[in-house]
Amino acid sequence: MTIIEKDSVVTIKYTIHDLSGELLDQNKDLNAECVKYEWAAMETPEGIQKSRVDVWCEAANVTPSDKRPIYIVTDEERDWAKAWKADKPDAPIIGMGLNAADSRRSVPPELLLKIAHCLLDRGLYPITIDSTLAFTGIDRIIGKPVHQVMAMMSQMEAVITADSGLLHMAGALDVPIMGLFVS
Repeated sequence: MTIIEKDSVVTIKYTIHDLSGELLDQNKDLNAECVKYEWAAMETPEGIQKSRVDVWCEAANVTPSDKRPIYIVTDEERDWAKAWKADKPDAPIIGMGLNAADSRRSVPPELLLKIAHCLLDRGLYPITIDSTLAFTGIDRIIGKPVHQVMAMMSQMEAVITADSGLLHMAGALDVPIMGLFVS
């Protein structure tokens, strides 16, 4: 599977080989398959019934043994992220996210600020991963491409976030998550 990022838009394409190495299928845009399914499903009384992983697997004609998404940080990205982390205080880094695409699922800023201060009081280093929020005395990650954010998150002890893409990104990295579900 190839994840292609251009102008902050991520496209997922894949290549499938059989056990002998023979090419079976390649380069179908799996995001387009999701959009096609979801738009059609929203027109039905049942609505969307399949997860995106199920839609991707059907489009690629594969049956995975594990449907958890996995993101692999390259060695170069990991080295870059380790250098980024070396400039931070010698404390466990906890990433924090506030916003979800649906504002009803976003965390109130005052709650996130309280959490950040509790983390600081316990000797941890909170850092927000949010372009819309700035707290005095709390660093933030903004304006980075997705692959760099993923590399930085791979160096974090945990991520605390709203029900958002950030939650799923941390999960794909197998970084411990505390999901804040509000609505």
